[in-house]
Amino acid sequence: MKRRYLSAIAVFVLIIGFYGWAGANEAMKQDAMNMVEKAGRLIEEKGDAALAAISDPKGEFIDREKALYVFVYNKDVVIVAHPYRPDLIGQPMKWKFDGRGKMFHHEIVKKALTEGSGWTKYVWQKPVSVGEEVKYQAMYVKNSYAKLFQYGDKKYIVCSGIYEE
Repeated sequence: MKRRYLSAIAVFVLIIGFYGWAGANEAMKQDAMNMVEKAGRLIEEKGDAALAAISDPKGEFIDREKALYVFVYNKDVVIVAHPYRPDLIGQPMKWKFDGRGKMFHHEIVKKALTEGSGWTKYVWQKPVSVGEEVKYQAMYVKNSYAKLFQYGDKKYIVCSGIYEE
């Protein structure tokens, strides 16, 4: 009897834990989508002038506690804004792969250009801030939301994603 009681409690705790994690995951997804919308609105107002604000490592488009940040591609799969990795700005990413051989950059941009928005899963290093310094942890599955925005005749694919632990 006692054993069955303990087993029932263990199952209950696991179920509650799963739903807590799932709820937190959904909240993080919503945070990512909100960041994309905010950055996209800025791009629609200012075009290329918005890219410096999005790339600012101390700006409003990066949340270091959550490892949540906005990055932007152009229609040719070139990164045009990134707050953690300024070395990637201007780099063509179309033929670059993640740690498992997936051409996710191309997939993200294609999905946004054809469907308007969408989520893409891939493997990427998770940034962790230690004071002012940024270190990168091992590869994690990342699920990024991307949405197409325009300014004049220019197309911008604005993205933000969550790391799945």
